[in-house]
Amino acid sequence: MRSMTGFGQGVTAVDHAEVRVTVRTLNGRALEVRSALAPALMNLEPSVLEIVRPRIHRGRVDVRADLEITATMDDDGSEHLRGVDRLAETLDKLRFRYGVQAPLSLDHLLHAGAMMQVEAAMTPPVVRLKGALESALEDALHEVEVFRDREGTILRRFFEDACSRLEQLVGAIADAAKGAGCEMRQKLEDRVGRLLTEAEFAGATEERVASEIALLAQRADIEEEIQRAGMHIARLRELVGPAQGPGPVGKRVDFMLQELLREANTMAAKSSRAELTHRVVDAKAIIEQLREQAHNIE
Repeated sequence: MRSMTGFGQGVTAVDHAEVRVTVRTLNGRALEVRSALAPALMNLEPSVLEIVRPRIHRGRVDVRADLEITATMDDDGSEHLRGVDRLAETLDKLRFRYGVQAPLSLDHLLHAGAMMQVEAAMTPPVVRLKGALESALEDALHEVEVFRDREGTILRRFFEDACSRLEQLVGAIADAAKGAGCEMRQKLEDRVGRLLTEAEFAGATEERVASEIALLAQRADIEEEIQRAGMHIARLRELVGPAQGPGPVGKRVDFMLQELLREANTMAAKSSRAELTHRVVDAKAIIEQLREQAHNIE
């Protein structure tokens, strides 16, 4: 079981540059990949999607990739920088020829596009950039997976502890519900006995009255709900257990919690004892806590 929250970084050097990739993952109902790539890397977005989608199945994924030119005057890119020097000399000669008093500045070179030409010349070929981007992305995703696995272990412990508490509460609910049907039946018989003495109910047969009492008592019985709740808790343990593996289970966990909450609501509606109602309310509180945490399970 994995969390949907994660963070990772990767850096790969290529020629006179470095590709830096940052990956952040957040909660989400479905997989949503958002990428922010440097201009030289924008055409490689399909490669990003091909790598991310098989690794992450659910949640929002933000991928940022930057390209940093690391060449200096002493690197192989010095020839391109010498071209800037020649451009500066030419501009300086033009300044003297036409009597321009203002000194030559870096803004003049930038306006002439010299630096952009140097950066473009030093940018590695797309094929090499693709390999560097994929390598850095793989490293970042590995860190993300380690992060998500660690958070998933914490979530698993929380769910296992909550399941133990729910099992205890279901047992307490079963104990509190013992005899509830008989108690309800006795109350109904006493009440109906008083009503039968009144004139408007004098024509009712004992068989009809007994049938209605049995039906109402059966509706107050929660034995089936208790059994189903126990089955749901057992299934929940299987889904969050280590034997389930690293695959996505978040949607199935959320579904089981909905079913468990439905059983708890039915038990609360049928409850006629204060002790039983209190136990059901405690169980519902734990289920709601689990539903909040389930939003972070992949």
